[in-house]
Amino acid sequence: MLEKFDPVYFCFCNMAQFKQYKLGFDRMFHVGDVKDEDRKVQLAAIEAQQAAIAAIRPGVLAEDVAAAANEVYQTRGYETGCRTGRSIGVAYLEAPELTAGDKTVLQPGMTFAVDGGISVDGKTAGRIGDSIVVTETGAEYITQYPREILLGKG
Repeated sequence: MLEKFDPVYFCFCNMAQFKQYKLGFDRMFHVGDVKDEDRKVQLAAIEAQQAAIAAIRPGVLAEDVAAAANEVYQTRGYETGCRTGRSIGVAYLEAPELTAGDKTVLQPGMTFAVDGGISVDGKTAGRIGDSIVVTETGAEYITQYPREILLGKG
């Protein structure tokens, strides 16, 4: 049974589809209220995801998008995850990935699932994910849902 403050993570990756393309979309909720440390971690995940999306535009390297997210984690004292995102395609995992070492140059029309996600010593975690398309000037969201601390009824 869920109790007040419990985190609940919904990942709709590989379930949410558009014309057989596997969208990335996930959110973290907390039951009734959120503890201070959990809030801090979730806000870091949200801010890292937003920094990554702000870095997306044609001509940018995939690894530079990941670096924007990783800078947020590092300035807040957290370790980075394995990747910031993945290309959206008809398979669940496709290249390129938004990760260190991926030198793919972003182009208009490319689509990505962009994640914010960290775990802290098995105690708490922060998660958020959206799908975007690279435009001529930046990125446009494919998925729409609030990007903030989310509470479920307790």
